[in-house]
Amino acid sequence: QSVDYDLLDVRAAKWPDDFSAFKNQMHDLEVMYMNVVSGAFEGVGTVQSAVEVLDSFHLLAKRERIKAFVEKKSEALYALFIGEINNIQKEFQHFKKQPLLPIVQGHPNYA
Repeated sequence: QSVDYDLLDVRAAKWPDDFSAFKNQMHDLEVMYMNVVSGAFEGVGTVQSAVEVLDSFHLLAKRERIKAFVEKKSEALYALFIGEINNIQKEFQHFKKQPLLPIVQGHPNYA
């Protein structure tokens, strides 16, 4: 947007209005960017894809509010990772109790 006064002159009558409009536009852009980040994480189903999405947005996050939002999404990634670890542990415990193949005599129970 072009202005008809010296942009660095804070005493200009229109400067506060233009600066306020600029701040509002920046806020709107932040909200749109955070909506894009949220939308990208909705389609994530694996830890690997979540890491790739998080890495992409982490590199692009420059403003503090956006950085905080991306860091908050890293908590969702951590929760997804813990969920996968718990599922693997349950599966391991299940197969530990009931192995698929019969254990041959003289061989170790676990290798």
